[in-house]
Formats: sequence, structure tokens, C-alpha cells
Amino acid sequence: AAQEGDIDRMRFCLKLGCSPNASGYDFRTSLHLAAASGSADAVHFLLSNRADQMAVDRWKNPALVDALRTDVNVAALMAQNAWYKVELPKALYESSDMQHLFTKAQSLDVSKI
Repeated sequence: AAQEGDIDRMRFCLKLGCSPNASGYDFRTSLHLAAASGSADAVHFLLSNRADQMAVDRWKNPALVDALRTDVNVAALMAQNAWYKVELPKALYESSDMQHLFTKAQSLDVSKI
């Protein structure tokens, strides 16, 4: 549901007691999938329902890395979120492309997303 941006189905799952932080075999959470698909609405919904932005997948990447690779607007929602405290993996942060995207994400006006 998260990968497809299906808010209604995610809402239904949460009402049934599913955790927004459940993960699969590779430890990717719904937030990872929504960020990777570039679904700003799904990311916003998950953040509003306390999805764990500090969760890392089996490659030790938080969902922000997927967002930076996919859609800088989605990354902006995550980077500017009040409880966002996770750091980029060192190898990615040392990449000038990732630094540029992260800086851009932090400066975007998320009220327009």
C-alpha cells in the first residue's frame, strides 16, 4: 500500500492494528517504500502516524536515502520533519550529489508540497 501511495489501505491496516514500522525480509519499512516510490502523500501520512524515520534497512540506509534518490520534495518532507534525527550513512554523505540534494531538501518550502 505504501509503495503505491494507497492512503486508504494504509489507514485500514493501521486501524486493524498493523504497525507503520513493520518491515520485510530486508528490513525496509512502509516509509522506505513510500519514499522510494516518491509518494509525498504516503510519506506525510506515515510520518503523521509516527513511522520511525530512524529505521534502517539491511543496507543500513534510512528512508531518507530512498527519498533523496527518488524525489527531493519527498526528502524535504522528511528532512524538515520535527522529530527527524537520523544521519545519512557516511559513504552517502561524502557524495557531493547527496550533500547537494540533502541541502536542497532542507531548504524547500514543504507547505507547497
